[in-house]
Amino acid sequence: MNNTPIFISYAREDSEWVQAISASLANKGIHAWVDTNALDYASLWKEEIEDAILRAQLIVVLVTPHFLDSLACRFEVERAERLRKRLLPVIDSRVEEHQIPSSLNAYQWFKLDRNTDKTDAVATWIERSINLDPGWLKRHTDLTTRAQQWVSNKKDPSLLLRGKDLASAQAMLEESNLKDKPLGSDLIEMIAVSDQTQSRRRMTLAGFLGGSLLAVVAAASFGYIQHVQAEGEAKSALRNRLNQLAMAGDISSMLNAAKTNSDRLEKDPMASLQVRLFQAESL
Repeated sequence: MNNTPIFISYAREDSEWVQAISASLANKGIHAWVDTNALDYASLWKEEIEDAILRAQLIVVLVTPHFLDSLACRFEVERAERLRKRLLPVIDSRVEEHQIPSSLNAYQWFKLDRNTDKTDAVATWIERSINLDPGWLKRHTDLTTRAQQWVSNKKDPSLLLRGKDLASAQAMLEESNLKDKPLGSDLIEMIAVSDQTQSRRRMTLAGFLGGSLLAVVAAASFGYIQHVQAEGEAKSALRNRLNQLAMAGDISSMLNAAKTNSDRLEKDPMASLQVRLFQAESL
């Protein structure tokens, strides 16, 4: 069963033909969305049609004399065009080439005689189109749906693409340029805004981390400076004490002071030398 959503755009006067095509597609395991309710041109109808087109991966357009006169059909094609959906025009032999809408002439289309050609021919053509780069069709549909949700929600920043999703969308945008498969304007805008937002987020985070790191380094530097100053003051105080004891000739107190501050004396060659000289002179 092929789960690729198909939307068929047609004039209501051609309903019988469309039903036959849908049956042929069903025999191939392909489900097509067809408006069989003959809803009038009201807001409810437009919402239902817009949603069906948005979710479809392939838009089949049955161009007949009735189709050419249908405002509803024109709306469907324009909607699909704006979303940059893949269109597959099927031209009724009664329609002359100069009558084919210019928007559909850009696509690969085929013409058939409804009186002689079987609907299986249309179904086979649709099946081939589905199997042409199906991965692209699915990705395009998924991202286009997300873009429309973003637009419908007043471009809510929480709905923007991030991380791997954004990277995948950017890769698809580059691929679309190479394959000449342009994306819809809403999708392109969402990708651009998502990229800008992610870049700003990273710059803000980098600034925060950078500021925090500078604060840590500054605090550590300040602490180190204080430590060095304290050590210097302690060494000076020890040397002064040892000098005082030496001048007083109090060798016992001097040796006790040296023993108590043995760790500091190991790091202070001058004070250590002072003690040894005093010991030598007292012998």
